[in-house]
Amino acid sequence: MRKLYTLILLLASTSFVSSQSITSANATLWNGGDGSSFVDAYVDIINTSNNTIDVSVVRKSEILVAGHESNFCWGVSCYPPFISTSPTPQPIAPNGVDQTFKGQLNPNGISGLSRVTYCFYNEANTADSICLEFFYDITLGINSYNAGVDYLSQPSPNPANTMAAFSYRIINPKGEISLIIRDILGQNIQKITLNSSSKNFILNTSSFKQGLYFCSLMNGDKIVKATRLSVVH
Repeated sequence: MRKLYTLILLLASTSFVSSQSITSANATLWNGGDGSSFVDAYVDIINTSNNTIDVSVVRKSEILVAGHESNFCWGVSCYPPFISTSPTPQPIAPNGVDQTFKGQLNPNGISGLSRVTYCFYNEANTADSICLEFFYDITLGINSYNAGVDYLSQPSPNPANTMAAFSYRIINPKGEISLIIRDILGQNIQKITLNSSSKNFILNTSSFKQGLYFCSLMNGDKIVKATRLSVVH
């Protein structure tokens, strides 16, 4: 009987440790700017448990355009680019929502697509965590003259391994909008039909061979923008 009781306690303890209490309504967040000012991105962090938990945040990775800088705020404090982990955890009440996080990018007037991954974790159980990806699409002058032109971002990351993120804009659609991927020999590798004149999307590159690819944004049968993508596994 004692062995059975011990086993029940062990199973209950294992279930508690592996339970997931930190969640968010978003896994990926897209943000845009014209390069003239900081870009602020906010996200709600939710505690689904019946206990107060102390949550810390770490900048897990960042793929930044040269000249871009990322920093973040958590709780009542903000941290510069050289600090990756919040030194002070933020308590979140049972079934509560914390709205204090801000992932900020300083583009320094430079265009391009940067990506930063932030992970939020329970100080008492680091396996209880969630990681979110923040994309920052900076188009110089997007609020002025560039707002009236077609646009295709540089891929991020580049080189890519399993994925590359893009954003695009077509001002006057004239038929099917698509992205065509060609290899260095000019052979079509993939065609992606896009169902919107303006969108953010992620290209799966896990099956691509290593090498250089050309990505063409098509407005009907016309190439309006093109960029290069390097794949390295």
